[in-house]
Amino acid sequence: MKRTSVVLIVVAAFHFTAVAQTPVVRELAAAWLSPGHWSGVVGDEKDLVIYAIGFARGAQMNTAGEIQQEFMLPPTGGRTVRLARVPHPILMIFTQWITPGVDAYDISGRRLWSYPGGGIDDVWAGDLDDDGSDEVVVGYNGGGGVHVVSGDGQLRWKSTAIGNVWHVAVGDVLGRGRPQVVTTSALGRVHIFNGDGDGRVDAVAPGVYASMVRVQKVSGGDDSATILVSGTDYLRMVSTVIALTGDGASRWRLELPGIVSTANIASSRPWLALGTQDGKVYVVDAVGGKTLGQVSGQGRPEVGWIGDPPLLLVATGGSLNAFRVAR
Repeated sequence: MKRTSVVLIVVAAFHFTAVAQTPVVRELAAAWLSPGHWSGVVGDEKDLVIYAIGFARGAQMNTAGEIQQEFMLPPTGGRTVRLARVPHPILMIFTQWITPGVDAYDISGRRLWSYPGGGIDDVWAGDLDDDGSDEVVVGYNGGGGVHVVSGDGQLRWKSTAIGNVWHVAVGDVLGRGRPQVVTTSALGRVHIFNGDGDGRVDAVAPGVYASMVRVQKVSGGDDSATILVSGTDYLRMVSTVIALTGDGASRWRLELPGIVSTANIASSRPWLALGTQDGKVYVVDAVGGKTLGQVSGQGRPEVGWIGDPPLLLVATGGSLNAFRVAR
């Protein structure tokens, strides 16, 4: 599935990458801990609140980790949560490969709608048509492809031309002034769909079988968002992270120990969090590929961010932990 590569490469159109940085062994500073079987977390950067979910329950917390409101969830409701704004916030809850669809809840825990389809790989949200309401992007395992759903759970469009859509993201990586849908697939490539589903561009992450993908503008003056991709070499048990432009040029690449299984980038700083299957979380500066810090012993991590400067949020399955990141 995921592969790694050398640390200095030449890509199409004779673009050169930066030399990979050796990960530093600087531990992140703990800010607070909220006990509980929290398996999923997402930060609402607009309202500065945190939503965490665990077995049969969810909670809204402030940036100090104090629970402000709790609500019940079905025992089989899911372990991963994403946030969409339609324009009010809703929570998209699912379990990778297991739940028969993705369920939308309001922030009081009332289920609003379900979008069916087993074998979900990933879910992300973003406003694709600039109407002030997010669309929800769902990537499926096998031949399910990628589906784009409206904020009220109605299918907008789908493509089954790609399969095993490991991860999905939303952002304007082509500099067109409106976001695109960005995915990976069984082909190990990065796929860029226009927001209305009309047309697709494929980019190659050089030397890497792309699996994880996240998207963000990493500098204030950027016209387009950067594509942040990772893939794993299972023989060496290392993951390679690459920053790509929309035309496939590589800005930097970095090797990290372990199998990257989750990733999220802060909205207020260009800080990329990457969690691995062996319970480590790395924070990487997405501008230049420098590792800013790491923390171990995080169970089966799901990662998020809140605030400015951002606090790293890690749901471990046994607690919700917050960490400070030092430059």
